[in-house]
Amino acid sequence: MGEQAQQRRTLGDAAGQHVDQVNGQEDINVRRALINLFFSTNPNGTAWTTCDSAAVAGSRWVSREHYCHWKCVTCDADNLITGLYLAGSGLSGTVPPSLGLISSLQVLNLAANAGLGGTLPATLGGLSKLQAIGLNNTRLSGTIPASLATIET
Repeated sequence: MGEQAQQRRTLGDAAGQHVDQVNGQEDINVRRALINLFFSTNPNGTAWTTCDSAAVAGSRWVSREHYCHWKCVTCDADNLITGLYLAGSGLSGTVPPSLGLISSLQVLNLAANAGLGGTLPATLGGLSKLQAIGLNNTRLSGTIPASLATIET
């Protein structure tokens, strides 16, 4: 068995599938947060029109591919998520609190998703690296966490 195969381990993800992790390149909690986002904003499995369609380059969400290869996700050289560009993607439902686990997130664009509602989770207030957030043209309501009040919208 090769060295890389020995370093590989299989982890269960939120969808009951298995995710290969080699040398710690993928954070299972971040994967779960992304899967939670997909299912909480895509209740019937067909709502997303852009970021999970064949029209956009990259792997489909909740695939076995590393999440840095998923559509509408950007990562840095260390495979840390820096951006989620989900504007106009047909999201509906609510934003899950687990999104606050993506501590490297710098840009979160949820704009132009008229079916996206509920309140913004307080856990997003802990995203200290967040520099820009797009929430316009959604049905989100409630209070924006104070720590997000000074970032670019």
